Amino acid sequence: MATGGPKKRKLNDPGAADQDGSQAAEAVPPRLVDVQDIQLLIDERISRVEESMKRQVDALVGGKRGIENPGDIPSSHWLNQGHGHQYIAEMKKLVKGIKNITKKLRTGNDHLSKIFLKTAVSLAHDDILLPHWSELSDAIQLRGEGDPLSFCLFDVQVNRSVQDMLSQSLVLKCDQVGLHRNRFDPQDGTNFAFEAIQNNPQLNVFSFENTIE
Repeated sequence: MATGGPKKRKLNDPGAADQDGSQAAEAVPPRLVDVQDIQLLIDERISRVEESMKRQVDALVGGKRGIENPGDIPSSHWLNQGHGHQYIAEMKKLVKGIKNITKKLRTGNDHLSKIFLKTAVSLAHDDILLPHWSELSDAIQLRGEGDPLSFCLFDVQVNRSVQDMLSQSLVLKCDQVGLHRNRFDPQDGTNFAFEAIQNNPQLNVFSFENTIE
């Protein structure tokens, strides 16, 4: 005489048997971390620290060459390219701003907490500006650890060379980054934003509203 339905097996019972009568497989122990994996992580961290130290040493050496270097750019450079007076005035304002900020950073101005570069018209990239961008990037890397520094750039075309110069300094030293109405080459702008967010653990604010050409 039947006394009830089939017995139900408790799925969470470690001692329950399967249909073949064999015991349930024991939980697979977690995989041990390979020594080579640990060494790769250590080597990567050491490499980043060494690169950071090298950049700071290079920046210090660059500072000894003279705070005012590189020199001014004559108006004729842009006149020969067909630019008007307003464009030239804004370009000169940008160069002057970069030089003033670079000087303050190199002289250890503790009151400088924000780098703000904005122009009234959109400025195209020009290779003659590369030494100025390089000096600014080097000077930012002299910033002491833990000193808050924000960076904002508006209305400037940022090509791959400038992006590479700024990316390291912004990632290493800036806790707030704002890039607005600038122009980036295809994919470079997206990569720049991704790297800044991914590689900067101290980043609190990141604003990116630009044109990807």
